[in-house]
Amino acid sequence: MLFIISLIIVALFIYFLKDSLKKYANIFYIGAAVISIAVFLLEFLPMHLFVKNNILGIFAKGSLGTAMFVVVMYTGALPKGNKLIAPLMKIRGKLSITAAILVLCHNFTYGMTYFRMLFTKTSLLSATQLAAAVISLVLIAIMIVLTVTSFPSVRKKMQAKKWKQLQRTAYVFYGLMYVHIILINIPYARLGLGMYVANVVIYSIVFLGYAAMRISKAISVKAARITDDELLAIHEKRFTRILDIALTNNNDVVILGAFGCGAFENNPGVVAAAAKNVVEKYIHAFRVIEFAVYCSPRDSHNYDVFSSVLGNMKQGHKR
Repeated sequence: MLFIISLIIVALFIYFLKDSLKKYANIFYIGAAVISIAVFLLEFLPMHLFVKNNILGIFAKGSLGTAMFVVVMYTGALPKGNKLIAPLMKIRGKLSITAAILVLCHNFTYGMTYFRMLFTKTSLLSATQLAAAVISLVLIAIMIVLTVTSFPSVRKKMQAKKWKQLQRTAYVFYGLMYVHIILINIPYARLGLGMYVANVVIYSIVFLGYAAMRISKAISVKAARITDDELLAIHEKRFTRILDIALTNNNDVVILGAFGCGAFENNPGVVAAAAKNVVEKYIHAFRVIEFAVYCSPRDSHNYDVFSSVLGNMKQGHKR
């Protein structure tokens, strides 16, 4: 079973090469591209059937790339606190780019036949083949967008909120990938061919298992989400503690920030309001209370909110 073998290869790859992938990602991208091109070209040469189906097949059939995407999928579905999250999150984006490059080999190899038939001889395609080919085109379009926006140089130019919204189309990608795989395998599985029956079962367990885990995590996160009033109280306590420590240590300059308003997506209006409520009590205790609120050229939302809430506060040092 190529998919199972691919999962094992990917697991070993991550275990031994995760640090190298993080440091030298571009080298791995180039390597993946070279492998994809080489496999595509080798498909035109005569060779032993075992080599074609099981050695080249692990790339040409998209098994290895799909296995990498499965790891990317499950990284986002693992329960909070799982020890695998931290190391996998560091390479998740790089792994998805590598997977996309490897999967393109499959798209080109089979596209030579099925995309050509889709646009020139549609009547020769069965219903499942037609559906699989159309879904494949949609998958390629989504994959290209997600892959391009996963490069740090591109991501930095996008607003964080818009980037995250765009990346959520990955759920559509995963769902369509499962449907595409099932459409390819189900006709042969119905004929009782063992390998295809196994494919349907294994892929269903993997993808439906992911869906169940992801939904469960989303529900638990939503249940644990706190109200704005609770968030306000938490940040008021946090700002108070910071300023009390600064006073105790006779500091006269304090640099604060938009705590939790980046990756953790705290409401900047609530955090800024908490900062204002606390700072007003300490306004004359320090020579300078400064807020360092980072914003990219394309996303100044946090800065604008803090500026609006705190901009009119006047400070006078009385110590």
